[in-house]
Order: sequence, then C-alpha cells, then structure tokens
Amino acid sequence: MARVRLFAALRELAGASSIDVDGATVDDVVRALDEKFGPRFGEIARAGTVVIGGERASFDTPLEGVEEVALLPPVSGGASRPRPQRVLLVVNPVARTVSRPTLDVIEKALAADFKLDVDETRARGHAMELARDAAGNGYDLVVVFSGDGTVNEAINGLAGTDTAIGIIPGGATNVLARVLGIPEDPVEATGLLIGWALEGRARPIPVGNAGGRRFAFACGIGLDALAMARVDEARAPSKEAYERAALSAVLRSALLHYAGRDPDLTVRVDDRDPVEAISVLIGRSNPYTYYKRWGIKVTPQATLEGGLDVLTARRLARRSALRLIVQLFGSGKHVKRKDMDYVHDASLVTIEGRTPFPLQVDGDYLGTRDRLTVTLERDALWVVA
Repeated sequence: MARVRLFAALRELAGASSIDVDGATVDDVVRALDEKFGPRFGEIARAGTVVIGGERASFDTPLEGVEEVALLPPVSGGASRPRPQRVLLVVNPVARTVSRPTLDVIEKALAADFKLDVDETRARGHAMELARDAAGNGYDLVVVFSGDGTVNEAINGLAGTDTAIGIIPGGATNVLARVLGIPEDPVEATGLLIGWALEGRARPIPVGNAGGRRFAFACGIGLDALAMARVDEARAPSKEAYERAALSAVLRSALLHYAGRDPDLTVRVDDRDPVEAISVLIGRSNPYTYYKRWGIKVTPQATLEGGLDVLTARRLARRSALRLIVQLFGSGKHVKRKDMDYVHDASLVTIEGRTPFPLQVDGDYLGTRDRLTVTLERDALWVVA
C-alpha cells in the first residue's frame, strides 16, 4: 500500500491531501481513485505528473517497496497561460553542476522556440536584480539554470508579478526542482520545460516571506541555519564535497551546539500560545530538503500549494538524536515527539530570541536576527512545472 499525496484540483476532488491506496503500479492507483472519486479525477490525474522519491515517473511504474507517490495536476486551478514569447535565461556560471557545454545545448534548445536572452550572474544578489528587471521589461518567463540559492534570488525578483519562473537544476541539492518533479539532468529538464511552456502549463504557488526575504520551500531558524553557515564557510567545490560538508555541519551543529541547550527562542504560530524553543523549521514542501537521493521529512504534511508547516523543537537530547535522524529520513513520526510541536498550514510565525539567532531560507544563510516575522503570500509566484 502506498501513500498518495494529492495536489491542487486533485486534492479538492478527493477532499484530502493524502490517501492510502493499494495497487501494483501507478496506473492501478489512479484507476482505484478514479472509481472512488469519479471520472473527472482520473482525467486530471492522467493529464498531470507523477512524482516518486522526488523524481518524475510514468504511470506503468511498479510500486513494490514505494512508500509515497505524488500526483500533480497539469495546471493548478485548471487555467493555462499564453505561450511565452520573450524568455530570459539566468545562469550562475559557478554553480556546482553547471558546465559550458551543457549551457550551449540549453541555449540552443530554448532559442529554437522562444525569443531568448541570456544573462550570467556576477555576484550574490545579482539574480534577484536580473529577474526583477526582466519582469519590469515584459519578459514572459525567466528560466534559472543554477541551484536553490540562485533560484531563491530569482523568486524574490518575480514574486507578485505575472512573469513565470522555470527551473533547470544546476546546483548540489536542487530541492525545489525535485519537489516540482523536474529531472536532475539539465538537458532532460530543458526538454520538459520547453514542452510545458509551449502548452501554457504553469501554476501559481504561495511563497513564504521571512522578514522581507521570500522563500519557496524552507526557512530555518537555529540548528539548520547554523549548519548552512558552516557549509558556506567550507566553500565546497563539487556536489560530492558539498554533501559531505552538509552532513558534517548538521551533525556538528546538532550534537555540539543544540543538544542539551536551554530554550532561547519564543515562538508564536498564528493565534496559538507562545512556545519556548531552541530551533524552528518552517517548510512548504515534503521533503524539506534532501541528502543525496533521500528526502528529509522535517515537515511531512507540507505542500507547495499549502501554507507554512512549522516544526518547533523545544529541546534536543543527545540520547535521542539517532532516533530523530531515523524518523526524519523515514517515518516522519518526529512530529509526535513530546519535545516537538508541529503546526500544519499556518499563515504567520513570529520568533523572538534572547540572543541573536541564525537564519536560512531555501538553503541560503542570511546571517543572524533578534526578531523575525514569517508570513505567507498566497498565489504569489507563477511556476512552469
């Protein structure tokens, strides 16, 4: 039996965001849901995308040993967009998996179907400027070939405009691309992106806003933000080196700085009572992030179409650290631990620190804050996926 996660129109038809279904293949699962919720469900599901383990899959994919399947409709809300005419390709030339030969292939493929301009980022924050200028100058689509950090900058330039974003994975982790079902191979991703754009396939998604900095999938206060700061300091030159640095940074931050620590944050989610905590992780996707091919289920109920899922860690005991890691990679049952609070689909989070606390959004370390307000901007970003 597989857990099937439903999005947008499919979720509305089923009246649930997830459901357990028996079936030997994805097609069996869709047929079972078609019988349960009506032919309209099956029609939308078959026109959409299947994602298993963060990767796109076909309807004849066998489900033996598969824990979770995601079904995404072709266009959120059932509305399409006009075919893009003007497209800007934003490239981070120093991203970990970007290469000049691959970039040449991508440029030629995009230029065959669109009026294409290409810009390369020169410094941190440049992608935000390029995306903002593209929206102001009437571009229909900004395609980002880079990792999550550059994608986040582009999102901050495009949110609230009619210019859509498309993603070609070029970083070490590529969380947003994988959550959207985009293949990690950049050439394959380009082919799919072109097809989707020509079909007018795009959907609006909410974004989080952490004190003025928008994020698509994750905002961390405390433990994981400190880990991202250490990863930045390591300046890993390759994807493999980045993965090693990230694992080391998370373990060191957890065991040396946060295990056994007294709460020094006051956290309030929507209108709930405040909670004293050591760390807060705000997710808009499941997985929250990835380690190599494994998804880390920090916020297991989160969806890109939903609100803010908030995991508040009140304490972390060294003796339970191993069990917590197993739950994060597997069952997601950490949300029921006595030292954790979990809120699904929130709209407002405020954090006050007795001392400055580290902050990261979408894996990008932003320094420290004394106070932070995190809000949700609904349907703020058009995404081609």
